[in-house]
Amino acid sequence: VVNDLPTLDFTGDQTICSGDNAILNLELTGTGPWTIVHDFPNQPSPLAVNFNSFAWDIGALTSTTTVTISQVDDQNCSDDTQHSVTITVNDLPTGTLLSDQTICSGSQSSIEFDLQGVGPFDVVWNDGVDHTERGSSDGFITAPSCTSNTLVLLTSVTDGNPPACSRTINGWIDGTVNGIPAVNVT
Repeated sequence: VVNDLPTLDFTGDQTICSGDNAILNLELTGTGPWTIVHDFPNQPSPLAVNFNSFAWDIGALTSTTTVTISQVDDQNCSDDTQHSVTITVNDLPTGTLLSDQTICSGSQSSIEFDLQGVGPFDVVWNDGVDHTERGSSDGFITAPSCTSNTLVLLTSVTDGNPPACSRTINGWIDGTVNGIPAVNVT
């Protein structure tokens, strides 16, 4: 009896955001169960696979990673053809508000955002009311509507990467409103 070598169709080249899980897809032929010898750390190798179609969750990644399978064994034979996929990991965007502001009552104030990552960005901020600024760039300036002392919050930044990556931000500045001095004429 001559048995065919097991075969593997290994897919999963992808781009994800830092901290997201990567899912790799394996399609196997031959007589299962199979064992897969691979080079990915923090996962058992050889990996036991009981089904000919298998979605392998390799966990959360924070840097670009290549996974190579160097051997596939079924119940009859072994194949040492190498198969590799690369998971590109995009950094999460960051954002900060640049400085506290003091304005006079009735005057307009402006705040500046320092945004890092791949733009354009979608920025969510709050001055007592939620605001979403779409298509913003680094150095974006906006004017909060402060009539009294106000805490201005930067709550999230989403970048322009495919896929779009988001980060929750808990940055804030104080918007202090000074009253107009009174003038007494006698």
